[in-house]
Amino acid sequence: MPDSINNTKVDLGSEFIQVFIDRRIALQITTETLAEEIGVGERLVPYWESRERLPRVFNLLCWAEALGMELVLKEKYNGEEVQRQRRKGRTPNS
Repeated sequence: MPDSINNTKVDLGSEFIQVFIDRRIALQITTETLAEEIGVGERLVPYWESRERLPRVFNLLCWAEALGMELVLKEKYNGEEVQRQRRKGRTPNS
């Protein structure tokens, strides 16, 4: 996998995770309680928060729901730009 994709994954993961950490702290929920609400082992949330591991998409959705949040996808690039970049053999981010 190209380094630019790996770096993007880490950056996006860190942004999401910090929002979740801030929300959990604001709601005064422990990582143990949050893990129980999500339905994962009690050590998994601290791993996610420390960025040792990134959650899978399903767990990310459950995490957001447990914190009273939702994840929303929106179009970042118009279809023409995506197609133009694909013809060049890269994604719009690269």
